[in-house]
Amino acid sequence: MVIERLKEKKKRVFLRVDFNVKFKGDKILDDFRIKTAKRTIDYLSKYNHKIILATHLGNPKRRISKLSTKKLIPFLEKILKKRINFVDDCIGEKVKEKIKRLNFGGILLLENLRFYKEEKKNSEDFAKKLKELADYYVSEAFSVCHRKHSSVYALPKIMKNYYGFRLKDEIKVLSKVLNSCKKPIILVLGGAKISTKVPLIEFWKKRSSAILLGGVLAIVFLKVKGFNVGRFLVDKEFLLSARKLQSKIILPIDFYAISKNKKIYLTLSDLLKQNNSSFKILDIGEKTLDFYQKILKVGEIIVWNGPMGLIEDKRFSFGSIEMAKIIKKLNKFSVVGGGETLSIFSSKSIEKNSKIFYSTGGGAMLEFLTSKKLPGLKVLGL
Repeated sequence: MVIERLKEKKKRVFLRVDFNVKFKGDKILDDFRIKTAKRTIDYLSKYNHKIILATHLGNPKRRISKLSTKKLIPFLEKILKKRINFVDDCIGEKVKEKIKRLNFGGILLLENLRFYKEEKKNSEDFAKKLKELADYYVSEAFSVCHRKHSSVYALPKIMKNYYGFRLKDEIKVLSKVLNSCKKPIILVLGGAKISTKVPLIEFWKKRSSAILLGGVLAIVFLKVKGFNVGRFLVDKEFLLSARKLQSKIILPIDFYAISKNKKIYLTLSDLLKQNNSSFKILDIGEKTLDFYQKILKVGEIIVWNGPMGLIEDKRFSFGSIEMAKIIKKLNKFSVVGGGETLSIFSSKSIEKNSKIFYSTGGGAMLEFLTSKKLPGLKVLGL
C-alpha cells in the first residue's frame, strides 16, 4: 500500500532507504537519493511517527569505520532540517532502548545494515530481529528492490508494509516506458557494467527504434566487428552475446583515447589502420554526438543509463556532459538512471528539465525495464 494509506499516528516505522552515496573525503559527491526520500520522511514526521532509518553503505565484509552510516548525519540534518539520532547497531536491546527513548516525530539512524552478513543472505532470523524494532515497514529504496536482501525482501514479508512517494513515482514512470513500445523509444547505453546491459539490449532490440552505445559497452561491439580497440580485455561470454545482439545497435564513429599518457583523437578508419594496441579508448567524439543527436530527434522517449566515457577523468567526461546537454535541449520525455549518469546532470552547466525523470535506480531500473518482477516490489504487492 502507498504510504498515504498509513493514517495512524505515533507508531514506530522502519523506513528502508538507499543512502548508499559516494564520498570523496568527507564530502558526498551526489546527495540526490537522500533528497528524493525527504517527502516520505516529512510525511512520517507529520504523523509523529518514530522513524527508524535503515540503509546500507558500500559493500563491507566486516565492520569498518569509514563505512559507518554515522558519517551521513551532517548531510541528513542539512537536507531534512531535523536532528538525527544514531545507534551503532541494527538489532538488539541497545537499539530497542534507543527507540524507546526517541521522541515521537524523531529520527533514529541505524548502523550499516551490511555490517551483518545476514542482510545479503536474506536471513529470516535477521528479519525477525529487525521486526522487533517497529510496528510498520515502509520501503523508499527502489534502487535496491532488485536485491533479495533481508531488509528489502524478508522483512516486509512479515510486517504490514507500505511504499513511499518516490518509489511510487519510479514505478509509474518506468511502467510508462514499458507500456509505450509502439512509440519511437531510443536507448542510450554506456558504462562499464556489461552484464547488466546485455539483458536490456536483448529485451529492447525489437521494441526500440535504436540503441546508441558508448563506454565499455561500445568497445565490446566494436571488437566483435573486427576493429582494433587497443588495450581492452573482455570476457569471451560477452563477446558471444554481442555477436547475437547487433540488430539496431548503433556505434560511435569517433573517439578520444589515451596513448603514452597523452589524449589522442581517433576515427573508425583509424581503428582499422592501427597496428599497435598501446592506446585505450575512453570517450566518444564530436562527430558521434552530432550523429547521435540526429537519431535522438526521431524518438519520442529517451532512456539513458551509463556514461559515454571515463567521467572521473575530466579529459574524458566531454561525451557524457554533451550527451546530457543534448537530451536536455531536445525536451522530450526522458528517463535517466544509474549513479554515474545522474552525477553528470548535477553539473552546474546543465540545467534541470521537467521532462527528464531522474531514476534513483541503476540495476533496479535496468531490470524493471526488462519486465522482470523485482523481489523488493513483489513483496510490496507491486
